[in-house]
Amino acid sequence: VAGDYGIRLDFPVDVIKARDVTQRMSDAVGTEVVAAGRGATDLLLEVGMAAEVRQCSPDIGIIGELAPRGVIVTSVCDDQQDVDVVSRFFAPNEGIMEDPVTGSAHTTLAAWWAPRRIDLPGRASVGAGRRDGRRAGGWAGPSNGSCRDRGPWDAPGLRRPA
Repeated sequence: VAGDYGIRLDFPVDVIKARDVTQRMSDAVGTEVVAAGRGATDLLLEVGMAAEVRQCSPDIGIIGELAPRGVIVTSVCDDQQDVDVVSRFFAPNEGIMEDPVTGSAHTTLAAWWAPRRIDLPGRASVGAGRRDGRRAGGWAGPSNGSCRDRGPWDAPGLRRPA
């Protein structure tokens, strides 16, 4: 759905199951992983700080071994007031070394963060952080089993209709 403030896409919320953290997970992203979960196609790795997400140096070979499609690295955003969570997405098995704006990954992020963000009743708000820290997109959800992905018109690849 297009509107004055961007594009909104509705996706089903992923079902995510907590996983034990392993050293291999931390090796894959080059920083300590504090929690992990597995969705339908992706592995989500939570790290301690937003800077760790932005500065992680992934080992693409290990990442390719950890999940069939991709690995999401995420953290609470502790350095920007208007962003709650940051993330990066790596999918070498799909030929994508890094994709900064992955709507389908947000279905997993919504399932992971919504129950943890007690200060945002019934929803979670996310800024998809890129290595340079600029806001690349965002979502709100889950709501009635769906994830609403909202992105600005100036996100990579999006153009305002004429």
